Amino acid sequence: MVDTGSGSGDYGKKTGPGIVVIGIGNEFRGDDAVGIVVARALLEGPLPSFVRVVEAGLAGPSLLDMWMGADLAIVVDAVRVEGEGGEMGLGQGAGWKSGKEPDKESGMAARGPCSRWDAERATSLPSNLRPGSVVDLTAQEVLLGSASFCSDLASSHGFGLREALQLASSLGYPYMPHRFRVVGVCADRDNLHIAGGGMTHTVERGCVEAVGVIHRAVDLYTSSANQKE
Repeated sequence: MVDTGSGSGDYGKKTGPGIVVIGIGNEFRGDDAVGIVVARALLEGPLPSFVRVVEAGLAGPSLLDMWMGADLAIVVDAVRVEGEGGEMGLGQGAGWKSGKEPDKESGMAARGPCSRWDAERATSLPSNLRPGSVVDLTAQEVLLGSASFCSDLASSHGFGLREALQLASSLGYPYMPHRFRVVGVCADRDNLHIAGGGMTHTVERGCVEAVGVIHRAVDLYTSSANQKE
């Protein structure tokens, strides 16, 4: 785990109030590098002092320490795309509906038809989700098994992002942030966990889009905070 702090301020080892962005992945294994690439790209530009960026490497129980006390936690990870036509592997009972309206609290908005959870429907993700597509998931969607994350394949003893979120939810704040999102970039299943392999071009473009999604969330968070003062 690499704690990179923020562009103009740092909360130390604990997050504290504000936003923490956690990039999960392995930079030496193809498209699994998504979280690391996005985290480093964020640090190339200016960030408010209340934003902290962490390169997490593997998902696991340590995630709770990384996002502890945060107002908004944004986790970035590669999403496994499986099956024919780029269909995404889903948990049981997953359902989605179309929509691109941003969440009023976080400012996050997903790309494409997989943007909002619909618990009353049991349909698979549309086949037009391809490597490089960017998805925005809520805590509920992660807990319901709406997507499979690449970091889960390398997590210790099967303890991945979903399990960390389950534990945090049971403990409550400060272990569970007030607001939680996952920005996922769909990976190419043929370019995962290949030692020394580079990232595919479509997934690289998805990382650029993911950075923009996070910047917009930070801007909306700042605007909302200013209105409350």
